Amino acid sequence: MSHPNRTSRAARCGRAVTIEDFAAPRVEPESFSEDVSLTILRLYCVSFASPETHAWRQAVQLSLNTFGHHEGSIIGCALMETIDGIRCQRKSPFNFSDPRCEHCRMIVTEQESQILRALRAIRAREPNEAQAIGRQLLEDKNTRRFISALQRAADAIDRAEGLAKETIERVASMANA
Repeated sequence: MSHPNRTSRAARCGRAVTIEDFAAPRVEPESFSEDVSLTILRLYCVSFASPETHAWRQAVQLSLNTFGHHEGSIIGCALMETIDGIRCQRKSPFNFSDPRCEHCRMIVTEQESQILRALRAIRAREPNEAQAIGRQLLEDKNTRRFISALQRAADAIDRAEGLAKETIERVASMANA
């Protein structure tokens, strides 16, 4: 995951933490939905890297518990397809932080940052920006599957957030009545 000669210290979990982990400008999750989506993506990565962990089960459960069964199943599947699309196109390693480690999960890798930026661009209705980020992440390979999967996730996140907002407003109005 990192170059031994660039290691400045190690996290308690044993991960080599490099200067690059903190030096490069990275995008951090801006909302609860982004934070959960990043965790789901990371759990799928753990599952691909270490199949014996069955981390995909945690990803599915987190998606369903956070976003509800309808939208959560769409988001969970779309985020899995996002990662699988990256795996199929990208030749260079995809660095991710282990969400199960309290120290590692605080570090957003360059590739994770690119996914968050693409997700934001899609949600902001900026498809050209999302395409550009996708091309960079996928090393100028076909971005169709990546963008399509991320679009489905973004649409479902928007619907889930809209439903949550409506529910909060309805409960607040009942409390004020």
